[in-house]
Amino acid sequence: MNAFSVPPRGTKYIVSSTSRHAAQQMHKLVPFSPRDVVQPCRPGKPLIVTCQSAMQLTVPKTVTAPRQVPVKSIALEPVVVQEATTAYGKPLRGSPTPLGATYNKEMGAINFALQSSGAAAVKLVLFTEADLTDGKSTYEITLDPVYNKTGDVWHIALPGCDSVLLYGYRVSGPNQDQNKQPGTAGHKFDNTQVIIDPYAKAILSRRRYGELGPKHLDYTSSNVLGLAETWPQAGAFLPKPQDEEFDWEGDRPLELPMEDSVIYEMHVRGKLNKHMAAVVCV
Repeated sequence: MNAFSVPPRGTKYIVSSTSRHAAQQMHKLVPFSPRDVVQPCRPGKPLIVTCQSAMQLTVPKTVTAPRQVPVKSIALEPVVVQEATTAYGKPLRGSPTPLGATYNKEMGAINFALQSSGAAAVKLVLFTEADLTDGKSTYEITLDPVYNKTGDVWHIALPGCDSVLLYGYRVSGPNQDQNKQPGTAGHKFDNTQVIIDPYAKAILSRRRYGELGPKHLDYTSSNVLGLAETWPQAGAFLPKPQDEEFDWEGDRPLELPMEDSVIYEMHVRGKLNKHMAAVVCV
């Protein structure tokens, strides 16, 4: 056992008035002479005590260490209510980091993570390209708010997922146009629409730039995904196991203050597909 001793008799201490209880407890273990107390302990007033004797005190040794719970085991827990399909294995709980869709080698699965502080329910939607063109989903997986949510992040992992699929999300929550209750202002959740992951690395709507969506679809129907012939449903590409991480070649953020920054937003595909766009690759 580790031991420490109280210093020799005559050693003086200044004890904060906030530590009055500690000083009183110490007085029971180490006797003090009444005349050694210069003046009573008052708020904001120090208390001076003198040690009158020395004694050995022992510190108990910890016999057990805290139990370590591997993070991987939690992410690998299966989601009971979901079953496997021909396109993916039995869904796992997944991890809240990183955000977006990423291939996790440890899990052998694609991990999906979406942050939303106002969402009440989330579904992961998967498409084949043919179904995406027809304005319908192929698979829809409901995320459990108990097993598939950490803080404001909804997450799930799909082992053996076919990487030719595309994905998006249905998100339910408050809508200021449908409910005027306090707390709905500024929210317009609509689970009839499938939204794109803001962390998606590539998306697909039409193979040819400027091509319209199918004319036979009734885009006013809630059973048809997409807003209009000129704005058909889009889906995000899934990562592939063989994909390599992007090499930034030593590039680092500029770390410019926001007040010194100029942010220029544009439609990248529309900008670069115009014949007059003078884009030079270096």
